[in-house]
Order: sequence, then structure tokens, then C-alpha cells
Amino acid sequence: EQKMFQKIFGQEAQYHEKLPLREFLTENVGSGIPKNEDEDKEIPCIRSGEFSHSYVTAAVLEKWKSMDMTENMPAEWLVREDDLLLRNGRLLLVDEMELLVAYERNVLRIRTRKEQLLPEVLYAYLGLLQLQPVLYGERKEGDMRKRPIRASELERLQIPYFTLEKQKQFAACLRKSRQIQRSLDRELAFAEKI
Repeated sequence: EQKMFQKIFGQEAQYHEKLPLREFLTENVGSGIPKNEDEDKEIPCIRSGEFSHSYVTAAVLEKWKSMDMTENMPAEWLVREDDLLLRNGRLLLVDEMELLVAYERNVLRIRTRKEQLLPEVLYAYLGLLQLQPVLYGERKEGDMRKRPIRASELERLQIPYFTLEKQKQFAACLRKSRQIQRSLDRELAFAEKI
């Protein structure tokens, strides 16, 4: 994914005008279910464990299908297709989501204006190695502890303006790559059952 991004956007990422991320968003960066809510409820929820992959796996979807979504869950705690989730520098792009799923409070949810910035492109840009210390890094000189970027800091992060045609090309390639990954996931899950 990173090599494909560099090949398509190498010049643009380096030389195009940069704007704060908030200029590309449909709404402020959100955070999930607050701490005072009952976390022990078994509801479909994107937690830290789901960030082991850059997408929601078939096994996780199967587990969630057996759970009931809490009724009257506020919309701001739910994810939808094309949301980009960030936790401790790890990214998860929500696609092919057929269930109502919440997300944890320590996860940031990003929703872009698709006529300006496709979520697949932002996912790849934020995944660049040089941005990892920004998303999850030391915040004070001499402090060895790492801390994740806060929502307000993320909204101020400078993002290059990418050509929409190239964005569509990259998004199509990423979707094809995800189809292959999911197909392999299903085959491995089937092999494990046998």
C-alpha cells in the first residue's frame, strides 16, 4: 500500500500546497463511547484488538453478528463505511461494514469530504513512516513515554492537496488489494475450521 501510494502521489505529497485536515472533514474528529458508559456490555465495538489489521476481518464480523447492538446507541458512537479510525498510530479503514458497530473512546474517527479527499488516500498518507512519530510519539523533550495524537492536534495536521483523478485511481487499487486480503482471510478461516 505504501509503495503504491508513493508511486501515485510521490510528487504531490512532497510539493503540493498543504491545508489543515479540518479543511477536508465533514465533521470534527470524533471519539467513541465515553468512559462512564458500561464497557462490559457485549456489543459490536471496534476495540484495540481490531487494529491488528488495517481493516475489519471476516472473523471479527462473524463474532459481531452473534451480538446485539444496544438500542438507541447515539450516532456519534457508531462507525459507518468509509470512516477512518486511528488508535496509537495504527489505522483502520472501515469498508464493507454491514452491521451497526460502535467504537471505543480511545479511538479517533475521521470522516472526509469525498469530493476533496478520499478516505483511502488519507489512510495511506497517515500511514507513511514519517508520520508515525506525529500520530504516536513523544510529546515533551526527554519524555520517553509515547502519547497518541489528540483530536484537536489531528485536525490541525497539515495535509497535501491531492489530485482527485489520482485519488480515484489509488482508491480502486486499494479496494482490489483489500478484496484479495479478505479472500485469503476467508480461506484461512475455512482451513482452520477443517
